[in-house]
Amino acid sequence: MLWFDHFLLKRGEAYRNLSDVPLAYYSDSQLDSDYVAYASPYKQWVFDSDVPGANIVDTATVGGNQWTRATSDNGGGVNPKMSVDYLNGRILFNSALGDGLNALVSSVAVKDFNIYATDESEESLVVEDKYDTNSRFFEAVTPIDPYKQVVPAIFIANQGSRNEPIAFGGMDNTLTIFRCVVFAENLYQLDGALSVFNDSKGEAFYQVGYDNHPIDEFGDVKSSINSVPTDNIYKYSALPFEEENSPYIISSVTVSKLSDKINTKISPNLFIGFIDMEVSKFRYPRQ
Repeated sequence: MLWFDHFLLKRGEAYRNLSDVPLAYYSDSQLDSDYVAYASPYKQWVFDSDVPGANIVDTATVGGNQWTRATSDNGGGVNPKMSVDYLNGRILFNSALGDGLNALVSSVAVKDFNIYATDESEESLVVEDKYDTNSRFFEAVTPIDPYKQVVPAIFIANQGSRNEPIAFGGMDNTLTIFRCVVFAENLYQLDGALSVFNDSKGEAFYQVGYDNHPIDEFGDVKSSINSVPTDNIYKYSALPFEEENSPYIISSVTVSKLSDKINTKISPNLFIGFIDMEVSKFRYPRQ
């Protein structure tokens, strides 16, 4: 998912920079009691500093004062640490500040497609009235409830794998099949996403250890997650990849679209396509 998100954002420039995005308080029963949530109308925000030109949220303006992310004291006498929940498009403030703040982020990069992992089949994903639509082309007004899956989006599902003997000594080629279901707002957006990944054959990426996943439980970037000198800055290229192992290689890619006849029955009016990837990795599974 980290590679997929990075490749789409960087190769496809699949984001939009917005200015002065308002934040509104909403209640979140799953949130730690030390925080209050102020959400934007957009999910998800770009957090990869490797994406050229993307405005990575690091500050918010509250009551005319600028607050800085992950700083223990932003003033105000209540030690108001601020976290950025990039996955839900919101800012988390110290709960002592309450629910009456006048807050906004001055600059934010909103993804054209939210990225989700799923274990659902494509038949289950493509159902009527299942998702909220978070328009990237028209200014949204109100925040969407936390943790809801929002389109435009791409859902990535592991379809299974198989081992094929490839060399003496017990080396196998492990082939894993991924199906990515694309929900787009219009045909241009759909064609763009399919075109980007149609050219991804031969791309390689390395494994990232579970403990080195860059996002914490609040949807913020972990401190000191990679070799970037400044804490809480994430760059995909600087992750601690497990390069002593063989890379994963995109060995084949097929893209397709849902037929117009079926597409007209889906509400809201979305354009749906599929990206089928076969990912290869050389392994010694019996050693």
